[in-house]
Amino acid sequence: MRALVVQPATFVWLVLMLATCVTWWSAKGGAVPPIEATVIVMVVAAVKARLVILHFMKLKGAPPSWRLLFEGWVVVSTTVILGGYWYALGAATHSSRASLPRVEPSRPVDAATYRSSTDSSKLLF
Repeated sequence: MRALVVQPATFVWLVLMLATCVTWWSAKGGAVPPIEATVIVMVVAAVKARLVILHFMKLKGAPPSWRLLFEGWVVVSTTVILGGYWYALGAATHSSRASLPRVEPSRPVDAATYRSSTDSSKLLF
């Protein structure tokens, strides 16, 4: 039993389980603000991916070029995802509904009028 606990794979597995608990706790409603929770989840996911790649895919002893390729992939993909997330947040906070023109319907539309205006027999496919 002691030999099983001392194995590096067992230790990495325990770290992965602990990391899963951290992401669950941070994403759980109200534990951490949503933006910070997203960053925590993404960073922990990157660390978990690196651990899996190095220890379970046996890249720890691989040539440096392979290791650099896969570790670079983890860093680049995490950066692109978080960068897109932050960009989308910035675009959402800087856009204003006041700058959009307000469109008022010319007349109320009831269900019968809507159905007759979208008659499928008039569609050309």
